[in-house]
Amino acid sequence: MTGHIHGIARQLTGPGRSAIATIRVQGDLTAWDVPDSLFRAVNGKPVAEFAINALYFGVWGDPGEDVVVCRTGEDSLEITCHGGVAAVSRVLSDLAGRGFSTMSDGVQLADEALQRSDAETRVDTSAGSRLPLSVLQGARTQRTAEILLEQVSGTWDRFVTQLADSGSDDAKTLIAQALTRADFGRHLIEPWNVVLCGRPNVGKSSLMNALAGFTRSIVSEHAGTTRDRVTLETAIDGWPVRITDTAGIRETQNPIEREGVAQTLAAIDEADLVIIVLDRSELLTAEDHRLLDRQPRRRIVIAHKADLEPARQDRWPDDSLAVSSVSGNGIENLLKTIASGLVPQVPDHGCPVPVTRQQVEWLERLCHVR
Repeated sequence: MTGHIHGIARQLTGPGRSAIATIRVQGDLTAWDVPDSLFRAVNGKPVAEFAINALYFGVWGDPGEDVVVCRTGEDSLEITCHGGVAAVSRVLSDLAGRGFSTMSDGVQLADEALQRSDAETRVDTSAGSRLPLSVLQGARTQRTAEILLEQVSGTWDRFVTQLADSGSDDAKTLIAQALTRADFGRHLIEPWNVVLCGRPNVGKSSLMNALAGFTRSIVSEHAGTTRDRVTLETAIDGWPVRITDTAGIRETQNPIEREGVAQTLAAIDEADLVIIVLDRSELLTAEDHRLLDRQPRRRIVIAHKADLEPARQDRWPDDSLAVSSVSGNGIENLLKTIASGLVPQVPDHGCPVPVTRQQVEWLERLCHVR
């Protein structure tokens, strides 16, 4: 092994056997371009001439093994190879022989690369800064899986490195921007919570079944049929959503129904989006007005039973959507409105998204320290 340390190399992906593995190299990349270069690109280009963020196919070592190299910065690149333990160990061993300090733990950040001379601007590399590969297991849809894969494949790790290389003010700006995406990140592994509420017999159960595309709630002409919460999980525009059909809100002396109403009010307070269901064929009641006056953080008002003759209203919400669960009219528009209400703006590709509670707490702590 050479006596001079040119940089560090570490495994980004989780330890153990897998289909592929990614190794990040940071430091003096000129150590690669010697007569017996570790990586030989198919196009013959030396590493120093690689374009940033471009993929280069080639072989590693002798005998050669197929790998892909992507230069991610002036002094950094990522190697994607077979995920077997032996293959990863070989690449790290070869890099160690060229003067790169190696760390094979897929979740341990390299303190040497992140420490700065000024202790006040040093990035804390505690567990909160890491995004484990296991978050992929929490993906419920292809859309969320693709975003999570982008994060664990280097986007989040590059963000941590960027923080280490930034001044205090710049780092705080980057952290603040990342924290605005925390709620979105949490829901990549935890469904958004949508609650249907309204007085009895306005058609909440029928609407839930229409949104889900199958029968989940019992539909009856008798008011108060749903006394307990009925929940299902579905996907709307690729986003995982948990829809809850709640007990109808009304004044009642029945202790079971009163408990159902209490649970409904609690569910409204906890929801990411509340759908207030009104019966367009009837005049608004005192219960309807009380529900509208609660003003949840995010809400959609539904003028349901739009297939029936509408009642004359002196006061009808301007933002209401006409929907019929019987004919299906308005359902498509409602689905689009739900999606845009839950995710007003999708983060751009390459933007760091904190996913776990530990990441959010780490960013908040780091912001105060810096």
